[in-house]
Amino acid sequence: MTQDHQGCVVMTTVDTAEAAATLSRRLVEERLAACVQRVPVESCYEWEGSLEEAKETLLMVKTTVERYPAVAAWLSQNHPYDLPEVVMVPAGEVSTGYLGWLVRMTTPPPGAALET
Repeated sequence: MTQDHQGCVVMTTVDTAEAAATLSRRLVEERLAACVQRVPVESCYEWEGSLEEAKETLLMVKTTVERYPAVAAWLSQNHPYDLPEVVMVPAGEVSTGYLGWLVRMTTPPPGAALET
């Protein structure tokens, strides 16, 4: 089951705890992610000609490479930012047990519409 799959982490940031909790829960509920970790970060970036510094929450979305297109599409539709960060980092190595769990948690139940 797991040899045909590859794990990955998709990163995005949000500016409120409420947005972080909502996105995290929905990604897991919709089986786009097996787990979403929320980490407070301080970001520095240029936006529309101004240097910005912001307190944000980094979401580390644990999913599979196969589900990445659906995760990216979902984030583009549901993220509160006009231009959300959506960065996928493939996992070089994932333990067999964890990868099996990851695949099970991101596979929609039989008969469910597969979101792409």
